[in-house]
Amino acid sequence: MQKIKLFPSPHVEVRICVSDQMIEDWKKYDTGENCGYCASHKCSWWDVEIGDECACGMKEVRRQMAEIIKKADHGED
Repeated sequence: MQKIKLFPSPHVEVRICVSDQMIEDWKKYDTGENCGYCASHKCSWWDVEIGDECACGMKEVRRQMAEIIKKADHGED
């Protein structure tokens, strides 16, 4: 399991635990802005929200997921 860490404000850390299924869904459904399937429950990211925003559309989440995907594609942990 991978972790994404967000720091939305001073003294606040938000962690998202990214499962293997979430990585596979990201690869399958990602369109460049967000997966587009979150609202329809087809994607394991559908209920990952911070405030009223789906996490898969957040710039920092997208940056960290790119790193996770790169490592997964190269067989790194």
